[in-house]
Amino acid sequence: MTPPPCLEVSGLRVEFALQRGLPGRARRRVRAVDGVDLVVAEGETVGLVGESGSGKTTFGRAVLRLVEPAGGSVRFRGEDLLALPPRQLRRRRRHLQMVFQDPWGSLDPRMRIGEAIFEPLTVHRLATRHARAERLARMLAEVGMPADAQHRFPHEFSGGQRQRIGIARALATDPALLIADEPVSALDVSVRAQIVNLLARLQVERGLAMLFIAHDLAIVEQIADRIAVLYLGRIVEEGGARDLLARPLHPYTAALRSAVPSARPVAADGRIRLVGEPPDPADPPAGCPFHPRCPVARNLCRDRAPGLVGIGAGRRVACHFPGEAGVDGLGAGGTFPPT
Repeated sequence: MTPPPCLEVSGLRVEFALQRGLPGRARRRVRAVDGVDLVVAEGETVGLVGESGSGKTTFGRAVLRLVEPAGGSVRFRGEDLLALPPRQLRRRRRHLQMVFQDPWGSLDPRMRIGEAIFEPLTVHRLATRHARAERLARMLAEVGMPADAQHRFPHEFSGGQRQRIGIARALATDPALLIADEPVSALDVSVRAQIVNLLARLQVERGLAMLFIAHDLAIVEQIADRIAVLYLGRIVEEGGARDLLARPLHPYTAALRSAVPSARPVAADGRIRLVGEPPDPADPPAGCPFHPRCPVARNLCRDRAPGLVGIGAGRRVACHFPGEAGVDGLGAGGTFPPT
């Protein structure tokens, strides 16, 4: 039986105005998130993957209304968060929490760890002061930190320890949905797997729904049930993690997949190497946004943007020619686009 949706995002758009030239001149608008649909079921982990600048973090913040969307809907357990007035939204936020990318910037250096973790409980009136020490010790133990950490300051801890503290703070209110925004990208390689394993364990133990945002498919592969691939603010492919990684259908996904380290690596000339930068989001190309970097692009791709369509088995892809640049062709090698 399919679990009910915890989060349903439909047609989400986020736009930013850019000043162009002198004050008073016309402004350009950047559509950082461009009509994204995404569902996260109760107890499910969905990985959101893409290059820097693809709109991943903006999407996560828009779900929580840390940035205001320009359109679309965000439903949490059936309730549209975008329609809530500020006071009601604040009450709902105890059920939706975020782990931020930067473990140094996300903690106030002037606050002791116990104050930082207990603050959301105070804001939402979920615990009394006399129960504070015991509850803090229990929460710290849950993320693998000693009880006496509550009396210390952030500068006394390593990056990995700070991220554990950030996770404890996010889980303090017993949320139903956790958004993890690149939670390991700022950490040493040696501790990344520890944090991913910690999040995976907590997700199972607490029955959390989780949106795990990352640019590294190798990290997402360890934790996600499903993966959505974002390019220039649009989802270009989505599917079950195992199926999508074994058989990517969009050429951008295939390029990301070929960059994942493997126990049986292909030869260096067998990698798909993306050349060039993603297009300017303030001036996207006509047609498919990936066509300037795509090896299978044809006139149709330059003229018309493909829609995100279902192709069975829970897979969706936005490509006129899905599967033509899959990992099965890696043995030939080459660059995207061919030089």
